[in-house]
Amino acid sequence: NRFYFLINHYKNSIEINPKATLGQGTNIPHPYAIVIGGSTILSDNCTIMSCVTFGSNSAKKKNGYPKLKESCYIGTGAKIIGELEIGSKSIIGANCVVTKSFDSNSVIVGIPGKLIKENG
Repeated sequence: NRFYFLINHYKNSIEINPKATLGQGTNIPHPYAIVIGGSTILSDNCTIMSCVTFGSNSAKKKNGYPKLKESCYIGTGAKIIGELEIGSKSIIGANCVVTKSFDSNSVIVGIPGKLIKENG
């Protein structure tokens, strides 16, 4: 695991913590400056664009990382921080900062992330 972490880091500028879980069909079309920290869970068929960060908002919590359900799309430069859950088929806009959970089929944009459309 550590070997693959180092290869990704130096070759693709991607940091994927060995404790993170990436589902089948995870798509990273532009692999640059992506950080998938700690025990982040990305379910099947998620798409992650460049410069995205998944992180914790507390050094004290072991499980303080995000969980994304199936088929989510994460726009360029988005930050998903803290112990939260994003429902399936949700879209997180470019440069959005998400610090709370959202239901399935949500469109989330802004700083901090706000729901602009649900069941869309």
